[in-house]
Amino acid sequence: MKGENRVRKTFAALAALALVLAITATASGTVRGLITGRDIKDGSVTSADLANGTIRSADLSTTLRSTLRGPAGPAGAAGARGATGATGATGATGAKGDKGDKGDKGDSALTAVPSGQTIRGAVGGDFDASAFPSDWGSEVTLPMPAANALADGDVAVDVAGQQQGSGQTPATSSDAGDAACTGTPAAPTAPAGKVCIYVSGADNALNAHGVSVLFGTGASPYGFKLVWDVAHIGDTFIDATWAYKAP
Repeated sequence: MKGENRVRKTFAALAALALVLAITATASGTVRGLITGRDIKDGSVTSADLANGTIRSADLSTTLRSTLRGPAGPAGAAGARGATGATGATGATGAKGDKGDKGDKGDSALTAVPSGQTIRGAVGGDFDASAFPSDWGSEVTLPMPAANALADGDVAVDVAGQQQGSGQTPATSSDAGDAACTGTPAAPTAPAGKVCIYVSGADNALNAHGVSVLFGTGASPYGFKLVWDVAHIGDTFIDATWAYKAP
């Protein structure tokens, strides 16, 4: 092999160097002569001429030492994972977005019902009539003022959609002929400028009708009143829904 040939040549060179150190001494130790490389025949010094363990790596050339290296060993085990790095600084705040469009104005309880808009609610009462004849009533405050003042003729009662339980008698109404109230208790409607009351259930209630909350012929945009008579002493009630549409 090429590496072994180089080693042999190196050993030969070193043997020559060792012989340079050989001297002939007198009895008193005085050097009498010196052998140099010129006195040694090329290739005549072999491994047998060298003392074991006397050749060091420093005596070899760099090129020769590199050829004497063994194969690379297996890769070592992976090292432990390093610590997590510090969190970076927070980025700069982005630019402010454009302003959105202005929304539509909402309805206010302090202003009148907008024209063409319908509002709805419930009305009724449950009482114990201890005298006969007698009449009963229940007032309603509108959640926002009506667009027109409500007089007696602007509030009507419809009893066509009512239902009764066992032993109950249906209500009657003096406003039942008002054809403008075409809704139902579940879906109340009203013509412009009017309140329609739809009775869903009743007992012992006669002549139900709607009136103004003001005395006599007065009219008010703030509410209305449902009134009825009893047919006899005992429990009386009306449950109903209502609707108002602004003209």
